[in-house]
Amino acid sequence: MRNLVPLGSRRWRLPMAQDPDAAPGGLETVVGSCYDAQTRVVYVVTSACNLYGIHIGKDSGGGDASRPFLRMSLLVGGGGDGALADEEPALPARSVVVGVEYIAELRGVCIAAASGELILVAPDPDDDHATTTARGAATVGEAGAKIPAGAVGPECIPECVGAVPSGIRAMRWNPDGEILLVATGDGQLVCMNKDFFVLAEAPLGASGERVGTAAASLSWRGDGAYAASLTLEVGDAEPRLRVW
Repeated sequence: MRNLVPLGSRRWRLPMAQDPDAAPGGLETVVGSCYDAQTRVVYVVTSACNLYGIHIGKDSGGGDASRPFLRMSLLVGGGGDGALADEEPALPARSVVVGVEYIAELRGVCIAAASGELILVAPDPDDDHATTTARGAATVGEAGAKIPAGAVGPECIPECVGAVPSGIRAMRWNPDGEILLVATGDGQLVCMNKDFFVLAEAPLGASGERVGTAAASLSWRGDGAYAASLTLEVGDAEPRLRVW
């Protein structure tokens, strides 16, 4: 489109942590990201189920003043002593992340795991204290700013807000952040509101039956009036596109 022009570009490097499931010496990799335009924060999720947050900014001279403020593992609870010690992990075991979106209505990052968990994290980028549940520091930006070790506040504990026993293949929020669509592992399309209450369900299979879904992708029209699903059902050689 002719009216789309780049306003600028930035480059950051997050030193990845060791990935225990990778080859010896292997590092975690980025599997998903999202952007909060209001607070100018980029969120990144890695293969080791870590969540990073980078606050984008410029100094008075126009140089890069990006400030990392978050490094968190989704696999741990509150930990340590005090009121947060008994918090259960949002993600009980490592899983593939199939969806990451920032939802302005919830002021948080919604993460979907293939094992079926829907996780909500609501960090505060204006907090002057770095927030982390992962050991060590991350470096970001041209100036090499670091994310130091810190304490996790109760408002930033990752919360499992729902679980799908058959697993999740895809997740997509509508443009205004009010409706969530989830494609499940047993071939259902589930529609929820922003409070994660189920509004409707329908089978993704062409015959109207529940058929296992090997892979899926979801998309909304810009006005939120229609949605589309692209699914590869178990036993099929070609994907199926449907409009809802």
